[in-house]
Amino acid sequence: MRLAAIDIGTNTVRLKVCDLVDQRLNVVARGMEITRLGYKVNEEKRLDDRAVERTTDVLARFKRDIDTLKTDKYTVVATSAVRDATNRGDFVDHVKETTGLDVRIITGSEEARLSYVGATTGAPFTVADRDVVVIDIGGGSTELILGSGTRYKVAKSINIGSVRLTEMFVESDPPTGTEIASIRQHIKRRIDRVIGQVRQDTTGMMLVGVAGTITTIVAVRESMTVYDPDKVHLSKLVLKDMEDVLKKFTGVDMEDRRRIPGLEPKRADVIIAGVLIAIEVMRGLKARDMIVSESDILDGAMWSLVNDSLGRGGK
Repeated sequence: MRLAAIDIGTNTVRLKVCDLVDQRLNVVARGMEITRLGYKVNEEKRLDDRAVERTTDVLARFKRDIDTLKTDKYTVVATSAVRDATNRGDFVDHVKETTGLDVRIITGSEEARLSYVGATTGAPFTVADRDVVVIDIGGGSTELILGSGTRYKVAKSINIGSVRLTEMFVESDPPTGTEIASIRQHIKRRIDRVIGQVRQDTTGMMLVGVAGTITTIVAVRESMTVYDPDKVHLSKLVLKDMEDVLKKFTGVDMEDRRRIPGLEPKRADVIIAGVLIAIEVMRGLKARDMIVSESDILDGAMWSLVNDSLGRGGK
């Protein structure tokens, strides 16, 4: 069976197409475009018209890719920016009329569940008696999920993301020390209770990071001029790696930041806030290191298709 999933996020629109072979998802094709759908959603509570058109154009192209690859079943999920917007219904209708895609707006808890399932299903680090904490940093929200094996126990979605925090706090280029301190303080306030709950429910854990902020940290650490998902997948990060990459980003202005090997230029304006989230979560959990996974919400959505629990978004 050939499966596909599209994730419409606050910052990016992503596609993954996989063949299901022997209970494994083998990647056939990937696609990613930064459309910044969540531009000013935190402030204005609606999706910007130009951002909607940018996103719809990408979705139309991804739909053509899905058809060309003769996909048997697919699903399309929308996360933080769309669920926070008052005109989300108009967006879903416009995408359907323009591309033929049925968009499913998922809740924060469902987003967390899919991220956990995607990161842990079939993963070599997943064992039944070992606790895993998955962190998924998006543009509008961050998900923290505690589980054992492939079963999750605590799943929380927090309204802190790289785009949201940048729009809330950053006015300077590069951000000032005061702006960075304000972001850190806001992150700590928002994650404190969730971190406490996670730590209360486990005596030991493995931290697994997914999605663009985390994978970018690895790519920059390795100075990747061409992104290599195989090299990123199952690599390991320690706190010093994150802090070193943060210094690279904060030590230069936007123009020079865009030239840093491993950083997608369109992420240059929001990446600092994303790295700060990763650092504060890692500190809060007192984790020694983090395993980085290329498997995330897209994989979780496809596994849900396999289990017939997200059939409304597919064909």
